[in-house]
Amino acid sequence: MKSLLSILTIGAFAATISSCNKTDEKTTVCRITSIINTQQNQVNSSTKIVYDEGRIASILTTGIEGGVKTFTYGVGTITVAEKDNNGNIQRTKYLVLTPDRKIASLTEKNTANVTEAVTYYFYDGENHLNRIVKTASNGMTDTTMVTYIDGNMTNSVNNTTKAVTSYIYDENKLFMDGDYLQIMQTLDNGALSVINKSVLKSMVTNNGTPTNIHYEYNSLGKIIKMTVSGAIADEYSYEYLCD
Repeated sequence: MKSLLSILTIGAFAATISSCNKTDEKTTVCRITSIINTQQNQVNSSTKIVYDEGRIASILTTGIEGGVKTFTYGVGTITVAEKDNNGNIQRTKYLVLTPDRKIASLTEKNTANVTEAVTYYFYDGENHLNRIVKTASNGMTDTTMVTYIDGNMTNSVNNTTKAVTSYIYDENKLFMDGDYLQIMQTLDNGALSVINKSVLKSMVTNNGTPTNIHYEYNSLGKIIKMTVSGAIADEYSYEYLCD
């Protein structure tokens, strides 16, 4: 799955990918535990998500770009260690959270424990993300401005690349686990700052070829498959564990 950083450098706490269905006396929590990525009818990769006390403990992905991410939680912090298929550390990310569990900053360090970049997240009066400022180790600063309308992120503008990305939503479906932006952010950082009202239906950068997203739902209304159609079609099938 393409890194969300290639679409928008974003990072609110999503240590649980969960949905709740209430009955008279019991609340059932369902979490995505498996994702199968298929391209042109062939399995490209599989992802297994392991939880500990309702929080993501690790994410294991197979395939050429596979590896494992482990998550360690502190008071208002998350540390994400990224390893390759051979168990070698590739990068470590240190997330500092706001009081309401959104990301305040993200520090990325390489295998030598040298800081490669620091990203700060800023929110508007309605607590929507509106600006991201990323500073690389060479001092270069990159800023992305984000616009929200009626609870949905409608566009992002990068001041360096001049890339303008527009987003369109299915207003009939509420933002939920398995939505494109939700799952991308979660797999990146175990956290998400872009929380929309609705599920994402399509996006396009600089009036190029649109990327369209189609969802399939089960009888409980949960997303069980996401098809992302752009240059090629990717399918992501979800499995849940409910307790």
